[in-house]
Amino acid sequence: MSLRVVFKYGLIGGVLITAFAFLKSEWFYSGLYPDFFITLIAFVFSFFGLLLRNIFRRPALPEEKDDLQARLRQLSKRELEVLELLSSRQTNKEIAEILHISLSTLKTHINSIYKKMDIKNRKELKELLQVELILLD
Repeated sequence: MSLRVVFKYGLIGGVLITAFAFLKSEWFYSGLYPDFFITLIAFVFSFFGLLLRNIFRRPALPEEKDDLQARLRQLSKRELEVLELLSSRQTNKEIAEILHISLSTLKTHINSIYKKMDIKNRKELKELLQVELILLD
């Protein structure tokens, strides 16, 4: 995780903790009914939840879309088939059986995909494919 993302999470967490501490203080809710106080806290956290969703699910920039498309064009036809099966959460054994290839050959294709897509593991592949799906919407 990059330092920038860690900083964003830390900053947002700090704001939420500060907001909750303010709402919890006696000065703020001394004259409020408990039901109103709980409703107010729910609204505050709902607002921050929606704000976070919009911050972290931002649309990809056009250059990111072009970069992703360029990386996908580097893949061979067989690698694209493997990529499609990887995205459907199949195990290596299941993918090898579907494509009628050995596990060793499949692992070679997977490593080639990782290299061409500039990723290290399936987690990064999943994140990259989610970005691609967002771009297609």
